Amino acid sequence: MIGKAYRWTLRFVIVAALVACLALAGHRVQVESEFRQVEIAVIYDEVLLLSGLMHRDPVAVLERLREHGATAVFFREPTLSQAAQAGEFAILTDGELRREPWFPKAGIELRPECLYLVTGAEQTYDRLHRQLRLKLGPVETFVFPEGRYVIALPVPPSYLDVIGAGFPAPGLELAAAAGLNVIPQVRTWPGVTTRGLAELAQTLGEMPNLSAVAFNDPTVPGYPGLTHVLAREMAALDVPVTAVEFYHQAGVQSIGRKLPTRQVMLHAIPAREMPRYTPAQAADRMVLAAAERNARVLLVRFFFDPQNAEDVWAVNSAYLRDISQRLEAAGLTPGAPAAPLPWQPPRALVALIGLGVIAGGLLLWERLRLGLGPALGALAVAGWAVLLLALDLNQAAKLMALAGAIIFPTLAVVSVVRERGRRVGQSLLAFLQAAGISLVGAAFLVGLLSDTGFMLKLDQFAGVKLAHAVPLLLVMGYFAFRPRDGAAGWITGVRDFLARPVLVKYAAAAAVLAAAAAVYLLRTGNEPALLVSSFELKLRTALEQTLGVRPRLKEFLLGHPGLLLVLFTGYRSARYLPLVALGVIGQISLVNTFAHLHTPLLVSVFRTFNGLWLGVVLGLVLIATWWVCERKLAAAERRTGPEALRE
Repeated sequence: MIGKAYRWTLRFVIVAALVACLALAGHRVQVESEFRQVEIAVIYDEVLLLSGLMHRDPVAVLERLREHGATAVFFREPTLSQAAQAGEFAILTDGELRREPWFPKAGIELRPECLYLVTGAEQTYDRLHRQLRLKLGPVETFVFPEGRYVIALPVPPSYLDVIGAGFPAPGLELAAAAGLNVIPQVRTWPGVTTRGLAELAQTLGEMPNLSAVAFNDPTVPGYPGLTHVLAREMAALDVPVTAVEFYHQAGVQSIGRKLPTRQVMLHAIPAREMPRYTPAQAADRMVLAAAERNARVLLVRFFFDPQNAEDVWAVNSAYLRDISQRLEAAGLTPGAPAAPLPWQPPRALVALIGLGVIAGGLLLWERLRLGLGPALGALAVAGWAVLLLALDLNQAAKLMALAGAIIFPTLAVVSVVRERGRRVGQSLLAFLQAAGISLVGAAFLVGLLSDTGFMLKLDQFAGVKLAHAVPLLLVMGYFAFRPRDGAAGWITGVRDFLARPVLVKYAAAAAVLAAAAAVYLLRTGNEPALLVSSFELKLRTALEQTLGVRPRLKEFLLGHPGLLLVLFTGYRSARYLPLVALGVIGQISLVNTFAHLHTPLLVSVFRTFNGLWLGVVLGLVLIATWWVCERKLAAAERRTGPEALRE
């Protein structure tokens, strides 16, 4: 038997690690409280459409939008094809250019392999010339006395939909005149060069009221070989870059890690999804992204009904005002986005928290009755020291955080579930004990991954699927085989299990459980919800509106009630294994709530609290229902038993 001194030593290490976690959690809460500005950006093209429908000057419309909460204008860089369709210039072949009435006087030689951009506006010509020079290198230009400007474009027509035309100066000036910030969305282009990136940064730096830089394509300009150059050039702008939530852009995180101003998350409802939303629902989604997922740029798309301009204005101004007011109610302020400076926790504290995880693992090892705990502990400590020396601090911390996310939910369930049942009060105390053990794992995860890069999604908790699957498998295996006499008990339990005949009903039950497990794993992670019904979405919205912070459904509807019930009934036989599975799912979810490191820490705390008290209420209802049903079944059995038949 392992001595009491050994167990108390492990507990002491866990307590010391918890103290370190609380200090790091306090630092994180302070950092999160200092970066609460959210940019509410409207799209320039939509502003032009709105001003056209209202027959109002764009500056006047922008000023009114600012009064209703807008703080920035978002400019998408048009392609050459899009800019030509908008009437900024014409794209002609050599034959079409020769037929222009003013061309015969030019006396220039045309090349059939070129396309020619023709404009009568000097400002447009200057912009195009600059953009094409930085993206294609030197290009041939012609200026005609009749006020015609021509640029020879040595690319095939397919490139017209690839190369960006830059940002129109009049639009940028309108935004500045209305007192709004500017966020340009830059396109990448073929053949990016170091010089091209330098000129791009210079162009962006000349924009008035620049507050952030966004990128349009799946890769940033220069990815992968020149991302370090792009980061260097962006650093001179002194504004953050944006990462679009739920849209992977290769190279953005690499740039964000190198920038002093870092990276902020941009949230937008995709255009294809807008018809599914009402303004109130869209506002819900926007505010939720800012308050619970740390989005610091909200890109607002308008709702349009071209048949009634007044209604269009009323709907969209109210929509903006609703977003702005609800952000302020959530403690967020409008303005240019900012991100915390790079910061890593002290290596000594990370080392101590890792020892706390190891101590929890050794307590679990003892609970599983596998033996040789002290020797295994020595090896684990040595391995942890090697990881700290050999790996980047964050990489080592992520490995240990994953270990903690597996160990503590498993330890929580195997520590409190027993064969004999409990009274209601005792069941509640045992449930709170299990939740407390799981929350220790959550605290270790928060402490280990307290680098500010995790808050900005520059880095993420690794192993989400493993953290959900492994504790479930461990707990199910533990209760299926239930060793009673040390390591040999496992061998005996497995041998007995394999020797049993397989009945059809058990095979069918196993298939159902496997399908449920597959759905469970598919729904894990940080991406948009998978396999979510419309009813569940409505329930989530109702919970958010009622409780402020929505608890996780699998915690309060399934996991916590299931664990409370099995604590009350006791684990009587394998028929109770589904209840144990539900219980461990609830504890896994409790820990993994804190793995969403871009979510403000206090939001995760409130989410967990709401899940616990709701789960307890539903669990008590479930226990009462179970008790009543058992009484009725027992009474029915007595009435139909042998004595009743003799009567």
